[in-house]
Amino acid sequence: MLKRLQREEQEAHLTNNALLFHRIVADTLCQVKNGEVSFLTNEQVVHRFESYFSGVEFVRWEDSAEPIFVISEDATLAHVLVQKHVELIVKSDSTRTIQKTDFGWTELWRKRNGQWKLYTITSTQKESD
Repeated sequence: MLKRLQREEQEAHLTNNALLFHRIVADTLCQVKNGEVSFLTNEQVVHRFESYFSGVEFVRWEDSAEPIFVISEDATLAHVLVQKHVELIVKSDSTRTIQKTDFGWTELWRKRNGQWKLYTITSTQKESD
């Protein structure tokens, strides 16, 4: 199931479909990024992705390494370690320069009522060649 959710995240990015995050993300998502901890509602997450997707065109959004899945003994919590290579074009860039970035992140998932929901993500990134 978590592998399928990873594929849905990829589909959301490659098809610019922010609404897919509505099903994936918990009511509140904790985000650790750029030295800050923030909390976003599910609706805020979808809105942020809608805004982001409207300004970019993805060329690649793929695993650099197979994700690592670790599930708790009672199968109610999981973390996924992800490495992605992303190439995109900023739509406002008339030169259509491809920006290349390598990401590493940890996703924390909680299973409630038989459904996995993403509740925390911690991410890092670096420009790639």
